[in-house]
Amino acid sequence: MSSFNYSYTDAGLIGVSVTAGAGDIAGAVDAAVGATKSVLAGDFTDADVARAKNQIAVAALNSNSTERTAFLASQAGVTKQPLTPEAYADAILAVTTASVKAAAVAAGASKPTVVAAGNLGYAPYADTLGL
Repeated sequence: MSSFNYSYTDAGLIGVSVTAGAGDIAGAVDAAVGATKSVLAGDFTDADVARAKNQIAVAALNSNSTERTAFLASQAGVTKQPLTPEAYADAILAVTTASVKAAAVAAGASKPTVVAAGNLGYAPYADTLGL
């Protein structure tokens, strides 16, 4: 299971990707849905947010010149003023748990989309997931 996030100036896309064998997919999807629903309901602590902020800040600050260039270039299409990794880390560290919970609840209010590929004989139907 892995998650992804694509942010834009006025919208974004978040999601979870699950890969498993045919016999394990139903359980893996149920676990992913449960974890996602928990996060979108704001069921996380200040310590969880602090750990995530530190991981993101360290990743931004520990970049080499090629990664820094890619970091700046990735922002160029979305904003007129890209942040340096240092400014980005500062902005991330300033995020509050309350703002993360508000964003999670807002994201959870959106209608989800479910996509499946491969051997679908064992994949649960979207209407059985409780989304």
